[in-house]
Amino acid sequence: MTAETHVELKNVANEFIDYFGDFINIENVILNLETPWELGYSRELVKNDFWWPVIEGVGGDNWAFRKDHKKFLKYAYDIRLRRLAYKILPLNFGTSNIFVDWRRGWPSTTYDYGIFSDVYTILEQLYFIQLNRKLGCDDLLDLYFGGLDERLVFFLDDFDQINDEEIPTPTKEFFQAIKYVKYQNNTIKMMLIKLEELIYLSLKNTFGNCQPYHKLEKNVIKTLVHSSAIKNKRNEIKVEDIITAYNTYFKLLQTDVTQYKLRKNVFNNTNYNSLKARFVYFSLKIGISHG
Repeated sequence: MTAETHVELKNVANEFIDYFGDFINIENVILNLETPWELGYSRELVKNDFWWPVIEGVGGDNWAFRKDHKKFLKYAYDIRLRRLAYKILPLNFGTSNIFVDWRRGWPSTTYDYGIFSDVYTILEQLYFIQLNRKLGCDDLLDLYFGGLDERLVFFLDDFDQINDEEIPTPTKEFFQAIKYVKYQNNTIKMMLIKLEELIYLSLKNTFGNCQPYHKLEKNVIKTLVHSSAIKNKRNEIKVEDIITAYNTYFKLLQTDVTQYKLRKNVFNNTNYNSLKARFVYFSLKIGISHG
């Protein structure tokens, strides 16, 4: 970071504190913005371009995945949190789905399946970096059936404090509620936007252009913010939800995500030779996202 960018970052940080300091205390984050690796960031993380998760059938670039990784798609049907999200949230895949999205709450909701699915994008990215090798079918089974996705949205910054047995079975009510969460007021909304911009400036100054990662991170944070509101039985986003979301995210960046292994009781709960499961598998194999 050059002296010029150091001054720029400090000025923007001071502006944020001046405007929002009475609402939110993020001094630890501000202090680490000049050394973002202290928060869990790395060049490998912010410069790797994982555009879509494998679970959408359009991911799986050869540079990040072994040849056998598509065998994993046979089991995609029973990734239970993802399946509910795909069935309930607006898909936002384009005009061909506009009537589907309308029935699912669009345009009254700005939270859609594309935003949610980036939880899996960041998990794949972290898994790839931490293993330091291409991901295969077994890796993806652990990643998707290990329950880390459910830990994050249901327990947030306590995700590493609970046992597999404590993870609840996802329900449609969670996604019916999460898509209608709103900001408490425009100040809260602008606070999150400015905090995202501040962190992006830190990452850009440190690692260079990282616009794709910035978009990914914003989507993951949005899911965590919304999840925090739901966990606290609210349909409004408050300051504490933003704090919880970033605490969760920074903890995730510093967590060994490979420790979470396939849960056999969840994995064995589905007939993967059923017509529906086989149809989803076939669709994903040819690059058509399906739930």
